[in-house]
Order: sequence, then C-alpha cells, then structure tokens
Amino acid sequence: MQSFTPKLGLFYDSVNSSHKQVEIVYVSGDRTPEQFAEYYDEMPWLAVPYSESATRNELAQRFRVQGIPSLILINHEGVVKKDACRMDVTNKGPLCLADWDAALNS
Repeated sequence: MQSFTPKLGLFYDSVNSSHKQVEIVYVSGDRTPEQFAEYYDEMPWLAVPYSESATRNELAQRFRVQGIPSLILINHEGVVKKDACRMDVTNKGPLCLADWDAALNS
C-alpha cells in the first residue's frame, strides 16, 4: 500500500493542479490511531476519521473492498462506476481521467 501512495499523491496533485477534478477519500485499514495519523500525514486528500470505525466498516462492505489499497470511482450518488482505478492510476496516470469521465457518464 505504501508504495502506491506516493504515486497516487503525484497523480492527485497533477490532475488537480489547475482546478479540482478528482477527490479522494482515505478510508483507513490501519490498526491503531497512531498508524493512521502517521500514514495520513503524508496525504493531501480527505479521510474518514480513524475514530469512526463503524463508518469505515460500512464503507468497506458497501463498496466490497477486497484488498488494500483499493481505489474506486463513485458518482455523486454513491454508485460505483469503476472499481479497478488503482491499476488505472498505475498504468495510465492522468490519462485515465478520460476513462473515468466516460464511466461516470455511462
């Protein structure tokens, strides 16, 4: 997971440099609040607070998170539009935004 975060951070900064195009919400799988604080300190995006374990568990179940890290594209209504976004970021970088836009508009 930690090897993906720097790549995701560069992606996030790149696609949002001129205007906000993508928002990421970190839903922690950390075992302690200290792990969460240390890891989240490196992230420029939003997070569900560690103290909200019920919310974190509900989101993991709702979006069928199988492993971490997991990056899922959802629309403004909370509907999953694409669930392999980690590979998109890894393989295509900012070019994946066109695919995500198409998925959101389908």
